[in-house]
Amino acid sequence: MHKQPLRLNETNLPGHLTFEPPPEGFSPALASDEELRQYGLPHRPDPKKFPNEARLWLRTMSRIKAFITPNLTVRSDIVHGPAGSNLIQGNTSNIWSGLIANSAQQYTQVWGSWTIPATVVPSGGFGPYYSSLWIGMNDAQSLFQAGTETDAPGVNFIGQQDSCYAWYEWFPGPSVQIGLAVEPGHSVGVNLEPLNDGSGRGQVSMINYNTGIAITPIVVPPPTFNFNNAPISPPIRNVPSQNADWILERPQLNVNGVVVVTALADFGIASFLFGGAVEIVIPSGQKATNSLLTVGENDQGTLLNMLANDGVTLLSQTQERPGLVFFFTGGTSA
Repeated sequence: MHKQPLRLNETNLPGHLTFEPPPEGFSPALASDEELRQYGLPHRPDPKKFPNEARLWLRTMSRIKAFITPNLTVRSDIVHGPAGSNLIQGNTSNIWSGLIANSAQQYTQVWGSWTIPATVVPSGGFGPYYSSLWIGMNDAQSLFQAGTETDAPGVNFIGQQDSCYAWYEWFPGPSVQIGLAVEPGHSVGVNLEPLNDGSGRGQVSMINYNTGIAITPIVVPPPTFNFNNAPISPPIRNVPSQNADWILERPQLNVNGVVVVTALADFGIASFLFGGAVEIVIPSGQKATNSLLTVGENDQGTLLNMLANDGVTLLSQTQERPGLVFFFTGGTSA
């Protein structure tokens, strides 16, 4: 079958596109592969080769009740960047906790789901306090990521826009808030992948499982300016593909051009429920094939739990799996 051009529309943010909403009555779970491509939706895994992933895909697609066109707001004040200089001894970080999988070839897709935690001010604290769960794809130059933010204002909080919201960021470009309604206690599913047209652009999909509302997938161009509006050099050409990430982070604030690490909100336990990534494998002298990396207990378990209490984040209850590296564990907010 001849593939039709992708149906892309402008968003309210210049250079950022979104897919045309499907027609009324459209069922993603029953759609053809070409229809899924046309509307930017994640492809259907082969149920014979990947039965667990096919069940998860069907469960996700079946819960979509409606699509909304996302309204985008640049948030240069919040930085969800790499651990960078915040690495501390023993492969830990004082801002990240989670999993990083490293590919000898490249990742072409990463996904994850989690329940958004409720946050409170740690005992005796004044605030403000921040926390964020996200998935990402990164290399040494950039980090393509999307997730949810939950913040606890505290008595010193000034200028809060939202205490719970969805966002994406192609670091070192600025963070962008997505107009998808989310609340603590809601579960979300997020998918990241390059747009399959050779342009180097990335694609963000997100669904709120509790409401059944999904955004029409967002097409994100490689950033040309960083969060301080300075040109990025060398230029970023493509979605990074070296690492797949599932991270809980206390984000950083951009205060008059200076990045300041925030204090971590107390959220009790935050859990990634399911996750996965598609890796391109090229055996020597052979044709490239796709390899599926799955994290989580088949299709019914916890990928990892992360604890926060009184401003401390710890990684717990992890299981090592082939091809996975447990990185940035036991970071603290001190």
